[in-house]
Amino acid sequence: MIRGPVTCKKCGEKGHRQASYKCPLNGTKKRQRKPRKNNTKARPAEPSTPQRPTREQILQDSPSMVTRSRLAILLGEGSSSQTTRTTPERMPTAAPPKKMTPRRMPTAAPPKKMTPKRKLPVG
Repeated sequence: MIRGPVTCKKCGEKGHRQASYKCPLNGTKKRQRKPRKNNTKARPAEPSTPQRPTREQILQDSPSMVTRSRLAILLGEGSSSQTTRTTPERMPTAAPPKKMTPRRMPTAAPPKKMTPKRKLPVG
């Protein structure tokens, strides 16, 4: 029996069968890419840097008495000798809490039994 190239019954091309991955009519089809939505124009124009509060705003908004040093820190006029480690109160962001998977506590393994050493026969 003489064997020649196999013809596909689906597409009619030679060199593969109809169930082969080589057939262009088989397998998963490529989906067309959906273009991204342009979100840059939809955004309202906001200033890139937030407005710093004025002296009067700080004095009115604070529930307690504000010292001169605290006022200088909040206004950003602190001297270089002072460390500005405290920042104005930030609004908490609405971030979902991290999900923690409980880890199993390692159980105490039973102590290994000691077997006595063999005594060598002296002789």
